[in-house]
Amino acid sequence: MSELQGALLGYKEKINNNDKMRVLLKNWEPCVSIVAVDTGDQFNIQFKDTFIDTVVEGEGGVAKHQVTLEATYVELEGIFTGVINPANSFLDGNLVIYADDKDQIKLDAISLVLWG
Repeated sequence: MSELQGALLGYKEKINNNDKMRVLLKNWEPCVSIVAVDTGDQFNIQFKDTFIDTVVEGEGGVAKHQVTLEATYVELEGIFTGVINPANSFLDGNLVIYADDKDQIKLDAISLVLWG
């Protein structure tokens, strides 16, 4: 298991064990593609029924509701372990997010609830 995959599985555990997420994630079921631009590693996180359902390695299909995050491998690992603030990473140009405004706000709220 790669370090990034371990970080994503830890993120899944934090989300799924946080009762505040049930309200926050209600009616939000995107497939979030995580792409490490420097290594080509890719993972897909599927949100379903207020939980993270799966974290799978590799390219995913085109989902009805797709969100994509791109950064370097190390940046992504830091973001998903809570070491790097994703908002700062985005503002510094180290994280690129392909999503509509509602999804970006949802991602910000998840980070705020998890890591303050």
